[in-house]
Amino acid sequence: MKLLVGLGNPGREYRETRHNVGYWLIDRVAASHRLSLRRHECCAKVGRGSVLGVPAVVAEPLTFMNRSGSAVRCLLDRYGLRAADLVVVHDDLDIPVGCYRVKRAGGDAGHKGVHSIIEELGTGEFLRLRIGVGRPPAEEDAAAYVLNPFTDAERAEVCRAIEEAMDALGALLAGVQAAGSAGGDL
Repeated sequence: MKLLVGLGNPGREYRETRHNVGYWLIDRVAASHRLSLRRHECCAKVGRGSVLGVPAVVAEPLTFMNRSGSAVRCLLDRYGLRAADLVVVHDDLDIPVGCYRVKRAGGDAGHKGVHSIIEELGTGEFLRLRIGVGRPPAEEDAAAYVLNPFTDAERAEVCRAIEEAMDALGALLAGVQAAGSAGGDL
C-alpha cells in the first residue's frame, strides 16, 4: 500500500493558490480512480482504493501547510506504512511553471510543509512529486507569492503539467524510475 499526500492549505480562500497544487493533483488522482475524499482521518481528507492497480490511501492534510507532518505521521501509523511508502506532492518555487520534478529523498529545500513532514518522520527518505510554480518577481515576497492565484496562462501550464505528472505518478507507483516531458527527472 502507498500513501499519496498532496500538500496545501484548507479553505476556499486558498483553493486556487500556487501553494495548493499538491491538492490539485490529489483531486485529479481521486477523480481518475473514483476515490472519494470525504472521510476525515488524522486531520486530513482521505480516500482509499486502487491507483493504477496499487492499493493506496490518498490524502490532503487539513492542518495547514506548515503543520502537514502531524497528519502524515498519523496516517502512516494508522495504515502501518513506512516513509518509503510515502509520496508527497507539493509546489516548488525553483521549478518553472508548467514543469514537474521527481525527487527520491533529501532535505526540505526551504519548503515548510516538507520540513514539517521530515521533522515528524525523522527522515527525508520519501518520494516527492514537485509541481513548478516559478519564482516571484524580485520585488515580491515568496510567502505572499505562493498564496496568490496563477494567471490564466500559468494555470493552463500547471494543469498540463499535472496531467503529465499523473504519468510520472503511475511510474512511481509501479516502482519504475520516472521522467516526463514536462521536465520530470530524478
